[in-house]
Amino acid sequence: MNRGDIYTRYFLLGNLTQYDKIHIIQLIYSLLYYNMVRIMSLNLYTAWIAFLLGCIAGAIPGIFFHNANWLGGYSSWERRMIRLAHISFFGIGALNLAFALTVYMLEIKSGLVPISYLLIIGAITMPTICYLSAWNMFFRHLFFIPAISVVLGITLFVWRILFI
Repeated sequence: MNRGDIYTRYFLLGNLTQYDKIHIIQLIYSLLYYNMVRIMSLNLYTAWIAFLLGCIAGAIPGIFFHNANWLGGYSSWERRMIRLAHISFFGIGALNLAFALTVYMLEIKSGLVPISYLLIIGAITMPTICYLSAWNMFFRHLFFIPAISVVLGITLFVWRILFI
């Protein structure tokens, strides 16, 4: 029996036994469940790593906060970008955590991969671009990358929850 015969016999003619159908359903469910767990794991790791980096990113500049002229003063571009990077670790990390927990609570099993990657891209690029912008103002032109990825990720997720 060649590959074409097997395809014709089992899928086009529907000659699957009840056991075969149950086995296929279990296989599909386990693959979907594995994908859901993997996606949640990526976002959970991203969230907790972002929280850790946020603590470190706050502690290091916190050593110098008493110096009013550090990095040009409190309202200087450099200092504002460092503060934004610090808080973005927590903010976008919290979005990744909320995504993972919502997927778990609502038992969503499909349509998650692009959303997951968009939120992870936002968590990586926002603080990176903030630090690069503090170093060289030219990099401020790249803020559209984290902004679009996070807004698009949230929009797709809300759409997924409400309409699919």
